[in-house]
Amino acid sequence: MEKLRFAIIGAGNGGQSIAGVLAHKGYEVNLFDIDSAKIRAIKELGGIKFTGKMEGFGRPKGISNNIEETIKDADVIIVVTTAAAYKDVAENCAPHVQEGQLIVLMPGYLGGSIEFSRILKQKGIECENLIISETESLIYSCRAKEVGYPRIHGIKDKLTLAAFPSKNTDKAVQKLKDVFPQLIPGENVLETGFNNVNPMVHPPITIFNLGRVEQGEDWTFYPIGATPLICKYIEKIDEERIGVAKTLGVKAISTKEIIKKFYGVDKQSLYESIHGNQAYQVSKGPKTIHYRYFYEDVPMGLVPISSLGDMLQVDTPSIKTLIHVASILSGVDYWESGMTVERMGIKGKSVDAIKKMLSEGDVS
Repeated sequence: MEKLRFAIIGAGNGGQSIAGVLAHKGYEVNLFDIDSAKIRAIKELGGIKFTGKMEGFGRPKGISNNIEETIKDADVIIVVTTAAAYKDVAENCAPHVQEGQLIVLMPGYLGGSIEFSRILKQKGIECENLIISETESLIYSCRAKEVGYPRIHGIKDKLTLAAFPSKNTDKAVQKLKDVFPQLIPGENVLETGFNNVNPMVHPPITIFNLGRVEQGEDWTFYPIGATPLICKYIEKIDEERIGVAKTLGVKAISTKEIIKKFYGVDKQSLYESIHGNQAYQVSKGPKTIHYRYFYEDVPMGLVPISSLGDMLQVDTPSIKTLIHVASILSGVDYWESGMTVERMGIKGKSVDAIKKMLSEGDVS
């Protein structure tokens, strides 16, 4: 059986890691990024040298800032940009996607694949067998201190994938099962969106360690930043997230349970789970608020939870506090730029109508 051909959109930590590992395993891989300097650096290196939990050198077939060249004839397109860029990625990919391709947002944020599908439809894309899907997290916990040299700190034991519409989920999982055996099917893309743990941990740890961020301190994000009281706040916003999901009939689990699912770490408390997870012990904290823990996790992660809560009359005061504070600190109105129910196209819809949309994929 012929191996799948991959296009990786985004050459950040995750994109470099995935492209390097897949190329090393013998898959045909094209890697894209809008950053010409980054693309040039990887070309000069001749590929990607990954270390950590896996080690090797992968040589992508194509390394480019030309989106058409990158995705042409790919079987699978993995989008590993920030969620804030998904809209632009969809618009840029639209003229070039092909029948039978599988697009995976890794990870998906609430509403991400819905908006991606709507943009393709608005652009007149009607590929009957084009599948849009998303995972709840990145397959690897990784960092690249230098372009072309990512280090993989952890590999997920299990990772849920869902398609939009959900009738395509099993097809997507089956297509990728030999490449990523960790993938398990989710009920729908709200399940993957609600169980994205990044918005639960990144914004509160960053905001409550603002002094370190502002002073440009060299600090480890979880070992130093995730104190017992901050973990208590995370547990509170967890409750609010799960409450909104429950009202929608969506299976959402706590951050502590997500850590257990991903890494097999099973401790008594969230604090102990975070500090007992080896994959979390080396990540550095940001030195500026102009970082994805703000501009990605707040508008694309916290805002949709709270927006859905408002529509469903489920209170999310602790989440709203984080959105409000982050907006003040960054000078950006994250409610205005974020993924609201209006942007998802579900404002005023009943729970049954939302479930039907998730199942059938009607984004009209």
